[in-house]
Amino acid sequence: MTCCSNPACREEKEEMIERIRQLLDRLQGCAAHDLAVRLGLSACQATLLSSLMQRKVCSKDSLLCLLESRNGDVLTESNIKVHIHRLRKALEPMGVTIETLRGVGYTLSARGRLRLAEIVS
Repeated sequence: MTCCSNPACREEKEEMIERIRQLLDRLQGCAAHDLAVRLGLSACQATLLSSLMQRKVCSKDSLLCLLESRNGDVLTESNIKVHIHRLRKALEPMGVTIETLRGVGYTLSARGRLRLAEIVS
């Protein structure tokens, strides 16, 4: 009997993989926070940057929920657009761009992800 055919072993392996994912998410969140402090970003902008760094695509709805749960404020899509606009302006001098995916949400450009990885490391 191999380890992979043992249900308990598979469950333990999946649990370990999930723990590693969570740790990586936290590390990326810390890196985003450090970068946000260096750039003088607001708390909302830092939260958006962290989310964009952790996910390939962030829907407007998910960003609304994230910011509302963090601040307790009621936000609209217009608020998200304003925060994204300001975040774009702050990241622009570093060559990092946030792309709008019509009907979907926002994502960091591939070049932007690489650039942020260089800056943070």
